Amino acid sequence: MSQDFSQDHYAYDDNYDPNFGMEEDGEDAEISQEDCWTVITSFFDQKGLVRQQLDSFDEFVQNTMQELVDENADLILDQADQHTGHDKDMTRRYEIKFGQIYLSRPTVTEADGSVVPVFPQEARLRNLTYSAPLYIEMRKRVLIGREDPNGAPGDIQWEAEHDGRPDEDPKIWIGKVPIMLRSAFCILHELQDNDLYDLNECPYDSGGYFIINGSEKVLIAQERMATNHVYVFAKAQPSPINFLAEIRSAVEKGGKTISQFQVKMFHRNQERSMGNVMKATIPYIKVDIPIWVVFRALGVISDRDILEHICYDMQDSQMLEMLKPCIDDGFVIQDR
Repeated sequence: MSQDFSQDHYAYDDNYDPNFGMEEDGEDAEISQEDCWTVITSFFDQKGLVRQQLDSFDEFVQNTMQELVDENADLILDQADQHTGHDKDMTRRYEIKFGQIYLSRPTVTEADGSVVPVFPQEARLRNLTYSAPLYIEMRKRVLIGREDPNGAPGDIQWEAEHDGRPDEDPKIWIGKVPIMLRSAFCILHELQDNDLYDLNECPYDSGGYFIINGSEKVLIAQERMATNHVYVFAKAQPSPINFLAEIRSAVEKGGKTISQFQVKMFHRNQERSMGNVMKATIPYIKVDIPIWVVFRALGVISDRDILEHICYDMQDSQMLEMLKPCIDDGFVIQDR
């Protein structure tokens, strides 16, 4: 489909003033203190005071929990029987696969075993935990291992054990998750004021907390350095290090541990060198490694290739001169 973007389709305003909204001298109007408070007030009127708590909890339940399950979705358990030399000796293998997770509405189990919905005010008065049951799809597969007569000694041939059970994935109860009040999974979510009054709840309560054994608990946010960003610090003197570059690497999804990597620039004449040498601190290695050795371990062998990775402008004589001590420091290793 072609479109005609000729000038006939547009209407131009001959009276347009590019300086409209500016002062007579052409500079932007100064923002007053009242304007700042107007912006701040409008922000809190729209977002509220605990929006960061509610968004964080919703993100955790909707996405993060499933990502943690998918990261370790398959579980294999081997059970070896005692070998006595009989033909009936076998080895069992249990393969468990975790699937989709499901979070129900907040409930409580009564003394008679019945499961009924629970409301926040009831949890406060009865010293209950305002939580919801968590279910997960789980499939189990049992394999019988016998020695392969046609294979090498010790080779095991696995066969599925048919027990006549249905193939659908049953939803297994694995525990309870405390529910944050006014989150997307709370009973009070998006209720009108009249409904909140009926449940003995204050409409001005913004939520963002949990009810644990009848007590209101708040998660205190802690500030930490962002991952996957390089930070450079100038070390206070006296110190053998001038500058320190640090990055904390982490996968964007999943719950794997954070790996820390540092590059240190040492003082001149440090460790018998003639200039500022740079060394790297690598996880699981106690000794600092010269960066030239690190590059060669990564497959960048020649000095020129390493310089091109560090110094993008090969005409920058000052940078090249600063890297000369690093070349001498890594001269002892010339291959990968």
